[in-house]
Amino acid sequence: LHHFENVFQGEGTFYRPIIGLTYMFDYFLYALDPSGYHITNILWQVLAAFLVYLLIRIIFKSFILGAVSSLLFLIHPIQTEAVTYISGRADLIATSFLLLYLVFFVLDLKKTKQTDFLTKEFVLANISLFLAFLSKEIAFTSLPLLGLIFYIVRSQREEKPLRLNALYPYLIGFIALLFLYFKLRSNALGDWAYATETLPFGERMLTTVTVLAEYFRILLFPLGLHMERTVQVVDSLLNIRLAFSSIILGIIIALAIKHSKRSSYVFFGTIWFLITIFPFLNIIPLNATMAEHWLYVPSIGFFFLVAYIINEVYRKAQKRILKVTLVSVFSLIIATFGMLTIKQNAYWKDDITFYLRTLKYSPGSLRCIGNLATMYTKEGKHDEAIALFEKGIESNPKEYQLY
Repeated sequence: LHHFENVFQGEGTFYRPIIGLTYMFDYFLYALDPSGYHITNILWQVLAAFLVYLLIRIIFKSFILGAVSSLLFLIHPIQTEAVTYISGRADLIATSFLLLYLVFFVLDLKKTKQTDFLTKEFVLANISLFLAFLSKEIAFTSLPLLGLIFYIVRSQREEKPLRLNALYPYLIGFIALLFLYFKLRSNALGDWAYATETLPFGERMLTTVTVLAEYFRILLFPLGLHMERTVQVVDSLLNIRLAFSSIILGIIIALAIKHSKRSSYVFFGTIWFLITIFPFLNIIPLNATMAEHWLYVPSIGFFFLVAYIINEVYRKAQKRILKVTLVSVFSLIIATFGMLTIKQNAYWKDDITFYLRTLKYSPGSLRCIGNLATMYTKEGKHDEAIALFEKGIESNPKEYQLY
């Protein structure tokens, strides 16, 4: 406990004291036994999945939509990076508090009377929001998500429609808590630091098109998942990958726009995905071009759309055999995702397995080359270590740490 104050000092460019507190609690319980830290991450993932169910159930009054969305969110292999990677718990915790904030907001909106200002839901919502701010910066998307949910709930009200002023207390609360967060962060870390080595804006945006297409690919077909993703930079409009990705995204966007006009469900899932993926599009330079854990919150919108499509097909199927077939196919998909998640976790069983897996897909990752070589050195495999160090130095002679 004598290190308690250090948690609020921040580290590097991130100010996430809640995450530090959870590590302190884990250390108190498990010392340096990693299994305990993994258990904590799994519990946060289960909580986040339950809150996904609860939020959708409250907004749309549908058990099926909530349950299917939550199940996909819970078991999909794309979540492995956020859940199995102990440091990935920032995504789990911030998302849980963000969802809790939105749940209290909806409960407040759905009250019959809208006269009270400081309702218990309002107070609990803002406490949750501040905890989300102190967990990870993805919580900043809470305000546009608030507007999205307000629009959906307002469109559902046939009698006594919601007035826009119902949002004002939450807007004031968001601004006040954001100011407090930046004040605390500034005191701990100073000015905000941005990535210094980055691509020109045009190349970043062209590359982002291909990254978005890849995001949809791994959500639909979660194969070849790994850390340290190496993305080929797109520096020309004539790039074939850019053309193919643009066609795929164009079709997805056209379908989303067409059906969003007819369905609030499609609109909700689409806008949720766009709002929460936006911070990771490298408009403001980030420390990477692509990362699987960046899909943690956006995937909620994607899984909701999948749940809606499944529910609509099931509802419109007139023959029993069609409904049985649909349920069977969905069960097979869930079982497949579960097996893929188990298999993906096996790649994290030890350091050498992890780095070998990553280098299979990103052979130029100097960080993985150096780390794997270090692990070989510790195990007395000096020939393998020297070969890796030489490989890294050959590809980047200026990387002094490899020497």
